[in-house]
Formats: sequence, C-alpha cells, structure tokens
Amino acid sequence: MWQSTADSTQVFLDNPRFPKAEKARLRPELERAQQIVEQISTAASGHGQE
Repeated sequence: MWQSTADSTQVFLDNPRFPKAEKARLRPELERAQQIVEQISTAASGHGQE
C-alpha cells in the first residue's frame, strides 16, 4: 500500500500540468510514504535489530 501511494504521488509530482500548490502539498506525503516503505524494508530484512 505505501509503495503504491509513493508511486502514485510521484506521478502527480512529475506531471508539469499539475498545479504548483498541489505539488507543494504532496511532497511531504511522498516523503512520509517513502520513509515508511524504507522502514518496512529494513524491518523485513532484519537490519537494525539488536
């Protein structure tokens, strides 16, 4: 789900016809989704466990 959200958001941000105000609103959402995907990947691979 989070990867799909990140991918969809990136499509909007890459579209030159998408309003700048909406791009500014979506950037933090993209960053959050990417961080969550990274955290899930790290947890799934077993890294970061002590």
